[in-house]
Amino acid sequence: MAKCRDTGHATTLGGVDWLVQWWDGVELWVVQLPVAVQFPVVMVVVLPLCLGVARLIDRVADWGAKNPASGSELEPEPEPEKVAA
Repeated sequence: MAKCRDTGHATTLGGVDWLVQWWDGVELWVVQLPVAVQFPVVMVVVLPLCLGVARLIDRVADWGAKNPASGSELEPEPEPEKVAA
């Protein structure tokens, strides 16, 4: 169990506890660097990561726009005409 940094309450993180601990270590390391070193480190890591995520989102959006859901038809079949009695 881990404790929330803001409230101090115990939280169950399950399988991502190692990731949270690792990220806290990386965050602490970056914060302790001088600003002149922080900027290039962040730009070398964050800029390519954001670019990659943006490209992935763009490709998924393009794929979704070109391939509508396979279960639905583009045009519904017309209903037979109703005859007034």
